[in-house]
Amino acid sequence: MKNKIMVLLLGLMCFSISITGCKDTGKEEAVAEAAKTKIELAAIKDVLKKTEIERDELKANVAEISESLKAAQTKIDGLLQDSSQVMDVKDKLAALTKDRDAAIAKATDAQTMIETLKGQLQEQILKVTGLEGQNQKLQGIIEQLKKQLGGDVKTPELPKL
Repeated sequence: MKNKIMVLLLGLMCFSISITGCKDTGKEEAVAEAAKTKIELAAIKDVLKKTEIERDELKANVAEISESLKAAQTKIDGLLQDSSQVMDVKDKLAALTKDRDAAIAKATDAQTMIETLKGQLQEQILKVTGLEGQNQKLQGIIEQLKKQLGGDVKTPELPKL
């Protein structure tokens, strides 16, 4: 814009120098042209001021938009961090679930082993009960044999279970 003004003024100067040797009508035309040029210059200055005001407003808008973008980026970064923390929590939860499932499997195995051992204990109790019954029968037979042989026979004592 300033270059246009400079060219216009330079042109005006050249025009006024060239018309100094002309008649009065040339002078009048030159004066009219100079007046017209002054009016155009004033209009150009007015447009320049308006353009500068618009530029300053646009700069202010750009600054506001930049601040908004910075705030939005900060929020995005916060959300990304929150998302990362959520993923960490999900990973920890998955690990805890895996540990829980392993503990349940061990407890189930232990329960199965307990049931197996209970069954084996019942079998052993039945065997011992059967053996105690046989022992009592044998003791009875021994007592009968003692009576038949006389009371002089000594039998060894068996340990009791």
